[in-house]
Order: sequence, then C-alpha cells, then structure tokens
Amino acid sequence: MKSYFKNAFIVALLFFSGIVISQEKPIRIGLKIGFPNIAGGNVEYVTTLLNNKLAFSADYSSLKADSYLDPDKGEVSYFQVGVNYYLFKEGKGLYLSANYGILDAELTLQDIESDIEFDKYGIASPSLSNKSVNVKLGAKLGGFFYFRPEVGYGFTSLDPTIDVVVNFPDGTSENQPEEIPEELTKGLMFNIGFGFAF
Repeated sequence: MKSYFKNAFIVALLFFSGIVISQEKPIRIGLKIGFPNIAGGNVEYVTTLLNNKLAFSADYSSLKADSYLDPDKGEVSYFQVGVNYYLFKEGKGLYLSANYGILDAELTLQDIESDIEFDKYGIASPSLSNKSVNVKLGAKLGGFFYFRPEVGYGFTSLDPTIDVVVNFPDGTSENQPEEIPEELTKGLMFNIGFGFAF
C-alpha cells in the first residue's frame, strides 16, 4: 500500500511538473538593488499559464538600519510576493507585475527633543509595518544570465506619523507624534536585478 501511494505521488508530481514548466529555464534566482528592497534576493518561476507568460515571484531583504540611516539604528526587512505577466514573449522581455509587499522596521531614534522641557533629549524605539499593493513595469533581458530593471508604485494606507514613547536619561518619558521617514512610506518603487535562469 505504501508503494502505491509513493508511485501515485511520483506520477502526480511529474504530471504537475509537465503542466507548470513553461520553457527550458523557468526558474530564475537573483539579486535586486533599489527601493524598497534596498538589496536582497529574488526568485521567479515561469509557468505555462496564459500561454507561458505568467510567472510567480518573491523578494526578500533584511538589513541593519544604521548602515544607511545614521545615527538611527534598528532593522528593516522587506518581503514581496506576486505575479509577473510577460507582454510579448514567453518568460522574457517586458512584463507587468502585481504584488503584495510588507516593509517592517524597528528603529531606535536618538536625540529626540522634549516637547515639555527645554534642552532635554531622549530615545524612542518605534516599530512599524507598511503593507502595500504594488504595480510595476519591468523587463527581463538575457538568457542564462539576465538583467532586470523595474519601476512601479506602491499603494499604502500607512499614516505619515506615529505615536512613540520617548525615554529620557532621568527616567521620565513622553508620548510624542513622530514623522515616519519618507524613505519608508513613499509609493515610488524602482530596482535593478540580475541573476541566473535554470
């Protein structure tokens, strides 16, 4: 009985593979540099759906915020998943992309001035999560080694300010509204990717 299920699983896997594999090199693994992903990994899988023009794609990046927001410290991560639709050719050339992205940030903001006492400064450690629906236009150029530019826009409902607790060296604290850095909330998206297709 166990070998029956094993054989059925193998047949189903081969059948499924035959349905979704669209071309000789449907798997793409690469890097993207830009905004909002800063620098991170990308994977794409081209299927036979819609005449071999629909692909599933995911991006991920994570880095320390103090590497580019000095003196602020913390961590910023970005995850995105969605689909790419190639407009003219199977799995290459111009494509439209629709995806869902989540940018999470945990920052330590230093030297925040008190709203109550003059010349008093403290530290706040806000966390925020910016969820957005994104549309992009891109192009996958090349074969085994490829180059991929993208531009787009992210639609988000994140407020431009958040309430943070500012802690001062004397042990007191204040609630203050703080503006979220524009780099974390603006809708414009752009990146350049490169990698290998298998």
